[in-house]
Order: sequence, then structure tokens, then C-alpha cells
Amino acid sequence: MACHKVAAASFQLVSLVSFLLFLNPYSSIFLEATTIFANSNTVDDERSNAACIEEERKALLEFKQGLQDPLLSLHSWVGKNCCNWHGIVCNNQTGNIIDLRLQDAQISGTLSTSIGSLSHLETLDLYNNSFSGPLPISIGNLSHLQTLDLSRNSISGPLPTSIGHLSNLQTLNLYNNLFSGPLPISIGNLSNLQTVDLSDNSISGPLPISIGHLSNLQTLNLSSNPISGPFPISIRNLSHLQELRLSWTAISGPLPTWIGNLPHLQLLDLNDNSKMNGTIPESIGQLRELKYLFLAGCSWEGFISENHFRNTSRLDWFMLSSEASNSLVFNML
Repeated sequence: MACHKVAAASFQLVSLVSFLLFLNPYSSIFLEATTIFANSNTVDDERSNAACIEEERKALLEFKQGLQDPLLSLHSWVGKNCCNWHGIVCNNQTGNIIDLRLQDAQISGTLSTSIGSLSHLETLDLYNNSFSGPLPISIGNLSHLQTLDLSRNSISGPLPTSIGHLSNLQTLNLYNNLFSGPLPISIGNLSNLQTVDLSDNSISGPLPISIGHLSNLQTLNLSSNPISGPFPISIRNLSHLQELRLSWTAISGPLPTWIGNLPHLQLLDLNDNSKMNGTIPESIGQLRELKYLFLAGCSWEGFISENHFRNTSRLDWFMLSSEASNSLVFNML
């Protein structure tokens, strides 16, 4: 609707200028009208062609250096105005780079430390490429970052503790990489996080207690990692959690009774955790929003009764099996 209004206004202005020109091509009214029309076009051109910051342009060229780019996705990265380069979005007022998006580009190479010089970035999306090597410590300089998506690459090594400096981060997608070692305690500083997907990596050890500080978290996916220790008690503090995926891990012991205190939980996936055992608590039945419950491939024992499902009227999918023979009994009336 706004586009139609702008187009209509432009047509009316052109019509007015034409009419004035017909009456008197030398009139002052005509000259003023044409000046206004020309100035309005100049403003629009300036807004669509913000000039980038020289320091950030140099950082991009350093980032590009040494990368393999078979699809020539970075072919446009020449000249002075990096705001016109492929995958780059600048702030129209300041010229600072706010988005760097190069999804599915088949780019390979290591992530340069120069990435930390793009301090106004709000989105860094390098999904589905072949970046390798460690995540540079300078990533912590991106204090304005809201989305970090490095999924489906070959980035390795531990997550740097500097990731805890990304105080505005809302989405952290690092799945299908080669990250290893324990999660840093500093991850608990990211209080604005809503989505965390670190699945299909080699993250090990018990989860830090600080993960319970992610009070706005809605999705936590740590599947297919050798995470060990008992079911993380810090998860009980994630009162906004909607999806919890911990399948194919090395978590051991029983499912705690407090699992029923996650009021917004819609999906719980604990499939293929052979070290999880004990009875399944009846507090599962308190999860009124639950739609998907996956408990197959564990070592459960004890009884399953209608009490386990007394308030789960929204449940659509349910999988349950036990690796321990003859130890799980259904007692349904």
C-alpha cells in the first residue's frame, strides 16, 4: 500500500510539473517544483547507497583472503562501497555493516579474526559452507549480534569463553560442526537467548550449572553429543522452555520428578540414551502443553499407568521402549 502511495504522489508531482511547463517554462513556480522533485530523488538514492566504513571494508577483505570460493559468491567484493557487496547489509544512517549472510555458498577456509572488527553486526549467517578451524576469540567483540548461525560447517575446537560477551544474542545455531570439549560457563551470560541448537557436535562433559540462567530460552537442542553426567538439574530453571532435545547423549540416571515443572514444554526428546534408567516419573502428566514425547531406547523400569498421561490431552506423538528386558510394565485401566 505504501509503494502505491509513493507511486501516486510521484505521478501527481510529474503531472503538476508538466502542467506548469505548459503554462510557462520559465516561471519560478516551475523551477521550484523541479528542484523539489530532483532533491527527493537524491535523498532516495543516498538512502539506498550508504557508504561503508573503511575499517569494516578492510576487515571484510581480510576475511575474504585465503578463502576458496568456487561459486564466486564473493566476486562482487571489490571497490570502495562494501554496502553494495553480495551478502552485506549496512545501516542506512551510519554505514555500519549489520548483516553478513553467505548461506549455501560452498565457501571453504578458516574464519579470520578480523570478523571481530565488524562490531555492529546483528546477523552473522554462514550456514552450510565448509569453514574449518576454531571459532576465533574475537567473536566476542560482536556485542550487537542477535543471530549467529554457523551450522553445517566443519568448525572445530571448544567454544571460546568470549562467546559469553554476546549479550544481545537471541539465536545460536552451531549444529552439525566439529565443536568439542565442555560448554563454557560463560554461556550462562546470554540471558536473551531464545534458541540454542548445538546438535551433531562432539561437546562433552556435564552441562554447566550456568545454563539455568538462560531465563528466556525456548529451544534447547544438544542431541548427538557425548554429554555426560546425570540429567542436568539446571534445566529446571528454564521456565519458558518449549523444546528440549537430548537424544543420543551419554546422560545417565533417572529422569527427575521436577520435569513436570516446565509448564510450556511441548517437545521432550530423550531417545537412545541407554544410560538413562529408573522409573519414569508420573509428573510427566503435569505437562499440559506436551505434544511430542520420545523416550525410546533407554533403560527404563517400573510401571507406566494412566497417571503418566492424566493432563497430556495435547499429546500427538509418543515413543517408549526400554533396553532392559522385562523391566517396564504397562498398567493401564
